[in-house]
Amino acid sequence: MFCGKLKDMNEKALNTLEYHKIITMLAEYATCDLGKKACLALKPAEYPETINRMQEETSAALSRVFRKGSPSFGNAKDIFASLKRLSVGSPLSQHELLLTAGILENAGRAKSYGQTDEDAAPDCLSHMF
Repeated sequence: MFCGKLKDMNEKALNTLEYHKIITMLAEYATCDLGKKACLALKPAEYPETINRMQEETSAALSRVFRKGSPSFGNAKDIFASLKRLSVGSPLSQHELLLTAGILENAGRAKSYGQTDEDAAPDCLSHMF
């Protein structure tokens, strides 16, 4: 993402700000391994338009948490290997079927969580649900 001296300067700034510690603290709040991985992979945005959009999304997400509470994705497991085997015609085991059912439950919870209340106006996150 960064090049040359800009990269070095930004890495130094991230170390000075202890960015890795902040991201690690954030990952501790994730309720599933996939969420933890996503948190740990976060990098600062570079462009003002992206930063503004992300701040707006964060504000909207916080408003949803205040209104509805936090959604839980605790039983989300990594099923990518199972889907790959399925795509080539291999059957799923009982365990893989249960993991897939957990993902579908999470999808249902996310869809339900994303529905806006009658008195709430749509926000910048509405299109994601």
